[in-house]
Amino acid sequence: YNTAGLQGIAQLLGLRTEFYLPETHGSLWEEVEASLQSDPPADGDRASHRILRLCQAYGARRYINPPGGRALYAPPLFSDHGVTLSFLEPDLKDHRRGEAPPLQYASIIDVLMVNGIPKTQALVRRGYTL
Repeated sequence: YNTAGLQGIAQLLGLRTEFYLPETHGSLWEEVEASLQSDPPADGDRASHRILRLCQAYGARRYINPPGGRALYAPPLFSDHGVTLSFLEPDLKDHRRGEAPPLQYASIIDVLMVNGIPKTQALVRRGYTL
């Protein structure tokens, strides 16, 4: 359900992205988990190593994560392995003018309902830094 919703919203907003789902890529994810079990990271940072290994398996050179991931992932580890680690920085504080305090981290559904598709497209394209 969540995946279908995310794919629909991405299409509605004209965002070109590829979704890697456990249903079609589960064995790869299982291999990464097994490798973490058999060869645990010396630094103990399983979260960073898990994502880094998935990036390497998919040939990704960039991993983009919501801002909450700043506490989870070690940027130097990613850069040491040729993967750029970026974090979204939404700037939606003016999407509901006149509210105090502004809704900085509103859901995309709220943003769409208040602003409509064209303005939401502009907000999304403006609303992150890498």
